[in-house]
Amino acid sequence: MKDEIRNTNKIKKTVIKLSVLSIFLLGISPELSTQNTVEAEAPTSVLDGQNGCPVDTDDFGDSESKKEKKDSKESSDDTSFNTKYITGIYNHLHDDYGFSGVFIAGILANWFIESNIDPKATQGDSGNFSKKNAENATSQETIGIGYGQWTNVRHTQLTDYAKKKNKKWYDSNLQLDFMVKQDSSKQTLKELALNSGKNPKDETVNFHDEWEVSASSRSQVLSERGEAADKIWKYMKKNGMNGSKDESKIKKINGNSGESSPKGASSATNKGVSTTDDPCADQKKNNSTSKADLGESTKKNGKKGKVIGSNYTYSDLPEKYKKYIKLPKFDDSYIDKPGNPYLGGNEGQCTELTWAYMWQLWGKRQAQGDVSPEEDGNGDVIYKSYKKHGAKLTEKPTVGYGFSSNPPYANAAVSPPGHTGVVVGVMPDGKFITASFNVNPHPAKSRIVLYSVIDGTDGNIHFFSGVKGSKSPTEKDSKDKK
Repeated sequence: MKDEIRNTNKIKKTVIKLSVLSIFLLGISPELSTQNTVEAEAPTSVLDGQNGCPVDTDDFGDSESKKEKKDSKESSDDTSFNTKYITGIYNHLHDDYGFSGVFIAGILANWFIESNIDPKATQGDSGNFSKKNAENATSQETIGIGYGQWTNVRHTQLTDYAKKKNKKWYDSNLQLDFMVKQDSSKQTLKELALNSGKNPKDETVNFHDEWEVSASSRSQVLSERGEAADKIWKYMKKNGMNGSKDESKIKKINGNSGESSPKGASSATNKGVSTTDDPCADQKKNNSTSKADLGESTKKNGKKGKVIGSNYTYSDLPEKYKKYIKLPKFDDSYIDKPGNPYLGGNEGQCTELTWAYMWQLWGKRQAQGDVSPEEDGNGDVIYKSYKKHGAKLTEKPTVGYGFSSNPPYANAAVSPPGHTGVVVGVMPDGKFITASFNVNPHPAKSRIVLYSVIDGTDGNIHFFSGVKGSKSPTEKDSKDKK
């Protein structure tokens, strides 16, 4: 979770070497931009990613159990990673909190990069982790410590939590309990655990993007942490650490821990984030979709997706159309959430609005063309990325769904890159209303949401649901969805 370009601490990691940034295609309308080919991927937001909010169980600390001693031995497999604490971590997170083995492997793959999976890890220690160095780092909050390299305010929170429990901060189980119960990203962690799947690489990326949030590029995350995930998962399966998630245990987390959530837990320093405010507030804000009426569809009416009238701001949208809008307005705070892949030159592209608005509606960080960027990153093909992440597809305009279009449909001029946006309303005759960035008269980087009334579709526009989070709403039943 270390912010490697933090103003207050520029000590570089020596555990890894940075790889070259990958590039991916973005969906933009060519008549609105001089760049309609390949854009370099922007680095993720430089926030220290543990914005969360804590339990208490027996811990194994620095005294190794028999299983740990067995775990620390070299096997015939690739164990270039530190195996000493893996069994203890798995037993605690799986047996006590219900986390699946696959999800734990994703966590460990991130911690391999952050701390070499050593609870005594201190930033700048070059892998020479010891109790002495850990003790010396206790009072220096700008130094990242522990598995997740808790830094700044979270550094202090962890050490204070340890004092409260009368334990050392570098006690392994204490850090796990802190992460689950007291860290300011505890709710995010809970949702990730509930939504975890069967692919360790996916869980690695999800944990990085929503909990860890380092400054690593998408290509770094996939190559370095993803590769570690495969090796760690192979090791865990061989040693029987492949249990399924227990949703009943996960749902009990933080239900009534008796410990209040800390204020000012955000350790971000480069974005002007106040350390006296609730760091969870922006995530909670408008995260509810109770006002959204997702899943209402209209028929395919044989039309060619022509824009009726012009593209409107919400205030200028005629009332005869506005009454059909069923979604809450776009909350632009989602643009500023950690991990926005469109920062650094690609702000205001149509793909950015789809990514952020769908996150708001579906309660989970959304797809972004990260599976095969040259094939599923542009507006005309972004639906393929959503499909690979488990989204539903349909040919019918559906409220709360994104869309991918090619010319002449729905504001697309040329393909690639085509166009994308979100369906905010549908009409009985097959017309529908979209919200999107980067259409006339406000091209990127304006980030002005414009509403367009589309005359309908003959089935050549791809509509896709969001990637569901644990809090995502139940869609209305809709016949003939494909």
